[in-house]
Amino acid sequence: MLKTPLFKAVWDFVPAKSGSESPDALLDHYFGQLNLIEAYNLNLQTHEDIVQLVQFVKDNTTLRRELLHKELIKGHGALLGPLPNSAEKMIELATRIWLMLPPDEWDNNKTLEEFVHDSFPRGDKTTPDAIFPMAINAYTLERIGGFHIVWTDNIQDHLSLFMNHGQKELRIFHLTSFLRNYKCSQESGIYPSGFLDETERTIALMLPSANIECRKWIRKAREEDSLDLEAGNSSAVTRDLASYDYWRLRLLAIIEEYDRTEPTSLKQWALDRRRPNQRYTFWIAVTALALALVFGLIQSVTGIIQGTLRLPVLPGQRGVFESEGGVGGDEARGEFHAPTSISIGLELELEIGMGMDEKGGLSEKGHSKGDCCLWLRQFLRGRNGIYTLTKQLRETVWLAKYEAPSIQGRDSMYSRGRNQPVIVKSVHHFRLQNERDVLKRFQSCTPFIRPLIDEIVEPADPPAIVLKYLDDHLLHASVSQKLTSREIKYVARRILEALRVLHDHNFVHTDVKLDNILVNYRQGQGDIRFTDVQLADCGNTVPADSAYAKEGYMIGAPIWRSPEALLRIGWGTSTDIWSFGALLLTLLYGGNFFIFKPEVPADHEDYELKILQRQCELFGPFPLTYPEICSQETLNLLAYIMRSIPPEKKKPFGRISEKEVSKEDKEFVLKIMKLDPRDRPSAAELLQDEWFDLRP
Repeated sequence: MLKTPLFKAVWDFVPAKSGSESPDALLDHYFGQLNLIEAYNLNLQTHEDIVQLVQFVKDNTTLRRELLHKELIKGHGALLGPLPNSAEKMIELATRIWLMLPPDEWDNNKTLEEFVHDSFPRGDKTTPDAIFPMAINAYTLERIGGFHIVWTDNIQDHLSLFMNHGQKELRIFHLTSFLRNYKCSQESGIYPSGFLDETERTIALMLPSANIECRKWIRKAREEDSLDLEAGNSSAVTRDLASYDYWRLRLLAIIEEYDRTEPTSLKQWALDRRRPNQRYTFWIAVTALALALVFGLIQSVTGIIQGTLRLPVLPGQRGVFESEGGVGGDEARGEFHAPTSISIGLELELEIGMGMDEKGGLSEKGHSKGDCCLWLRQFLRGRNGIYTLTKQLRETVWLAKYEAPSIQGRDSMYSRGRNQPVIVKSVHHFRLQNERDVLKRFQSCTPFIRPLIDEIVEPADPPAIVLKYLDDHLLHASVSQKLTSREIKYVARRILEALRVLHDHNFVHTDVKLDNILVNYRQGQGDIRFTDVQLADCGNTVPADSAYAKEGYMIGAPIWRSPEALLRIGWGTSTDIWSFGALLLTLLYGGNFFIFKPEVPADHEDYELKILQRQCELFGPFPLTYPEICSQETLNLLAYIMRSIPPEKKKPFGRISEKEVSKEDKEFVLKIMKLDPRDRPSAAELLQDEWFDLRP
């Protein structure tokens, strides 16, 4: 259906033929609501079906909701879906498209016209008269007040203030083209008298066309969002709140919240001109602080220079000469005496409760950052061997070398060449003990889980374990050079073998991702670069029937996380299968590519929501079986996610070209990436798939 007949049929106006593209925002609204058809499994096949549905609702605005449902079933039963509440969902779709209004609070005993009028009551005339300040608009609310502006096509949410994760959120209805055209329509009587005109005037208050800074800000907003091009192009309107019957209370709430808000950043202080006295006081304080820092820095540098040029040593003075190697050499010994006792061995080790930090300096009581109490070049004695720490990789992870077997380990089967690298993990955390216990239980069942080599017994605190060292992790290996098809299958089979062992015993790894797959490189030429491929980091591996799994505890990194884990509705072994599929997709595409990575930063409040949206875009919609495993609140969230996907972004993975992913690889991925965890195959089933036998 063409745009003109669609607009005429649904909203009773004809879009401008030239000079304006603003109805495209209405078109985006229309297509956005069509996601409900999939979400509610309705039998609407064409735009004509939708227009017919909207016209039916228009013709029956005086029927009570209950009777309206019955009439719809009687006259348009062919359009209904298989769900028992299909008629209710079809009415919801029609009102959302036509009136920009969800019928959530529509009572069964009221007509649509009564519901719309009740949704927008006139304000209390006893509220004090006020003038909407010139200084308040969407731009200043965001830049100075710290409000997050959200554009909405739900007219009921217009000018609503919400608190979202501690941040103030203001929603603004932006479809000015709809308001401007529909208020002249004969059908506009469905809304209260003057309501559409007043709503347009409030948008003009929020987006004043005469404010240059605000106009620049709106232009930028249009580039980032599908904002109506007519929003911000209205003439000046009255600021006397007495002339706003429907939106007065919300405008007053915005004024009150803005006045109550104090700047929280330097940028907000710089822009805020509401309280000049506080502004001047602030800048005086900033200037004084800056001068104090400058003079303090000058004094510190001067002191360092003086100390470097002249270091007096008093007779009998005791101290430590520090160098990059720790304790100083022969040339220092003539002037300095070593503190208390120092034992000389392969390396110098302090015995007075002091340790060396990573750079060779001294750290009190051997504590490094965090909870780890190990230090560089420290000797560790395990049950099987003796080790020396050589490098701190992370706060609780060290690179070490094997020195010799311990007394207990001399007659054991444990054997390792001297100076061979190992990994030491040390921290006071249940994850360390959990990883030790999981590895002890499963590493003998498969060569594809990175094994536990030893447990440190001296020092006994903090707890420490010794793990096998491998050359690289798969994320770095795949970024350095894209894996061939044979290498991908080689790696995938070994990951699935590791998961099969865990899953056969009803354990969930919970953190399957590329940097937890470790590899050793093959020496010499070969079709496959790798020899060992092992699944690592079993610290969060738990039984699938544990409270962690049943209650949906947060696990893993969001871009690898399954839909059920993101939704916190409980997870099991199939969550590892989804993560394996996400990992496989990254290997197939190559490079630093993560298919579910959203366009917002990781600290954005909607980061996980955007990942769910990407999952739905590629492998959706969420199936009708989801009500069996989640609450109504979660279903509402999923419906919102499906509605919020722009039509142009709806490109299912199954429809991508074979230039991106081959047909065989695509079919294998589609078997894995099921939004309902119960539909995913097991690791054992995937290992039997013909995909592994296909030649590239």
